Amino acid sequence: MPVPQVRKRSTRRSEEKFFILTSAEAYAAKLKQKEAKERLEREKQLRLEKKKNKMKHNKENANKSSRKKNSNVVQNDAVDAAGTQDTTACMYCEIQFCQSNVDWVMCKVCEQWACSQCAHLGRKRKFVCDSCK
Repeated sequence: MPVPQVRKRSTRRSEEKFFILTSAEAYAAKLKQKEAKERLEREKQLRLEKKKNKMKHNKENANKSSRKKNSNVVQNDAVDAAGTQDTTACMYCEIQFCQSNVDWVMCKVCEQWACSQCAHLGRKRKFVCDSCK
């Protein structure tokens, strides 16, 4: 008949740490440690919540921003309300606004105009010409 094995109980318990409070300073120090730990946990939770909210907000705005047009892009409408033609020239190819059939973009720095073919906007939101870069 096999003999059962008896496991010895360890005297150390890693999950429990005991200490003896001998003075008010030691007790105050332990309270400060506990409060600091709780404060760090709260800050961590707040950071995680902010990150989740930011990710959620970014996902919601991704569809909206993809539909928005660039604020400095003007669709070509060569004749304005007064009936005059705009003869502004493109800063790159020198074609006039009234002679082109493409959209136009204004540089955010120098406020000069360029046709969208020369500007190479792509998905950029702000256009800055080569001379201003």
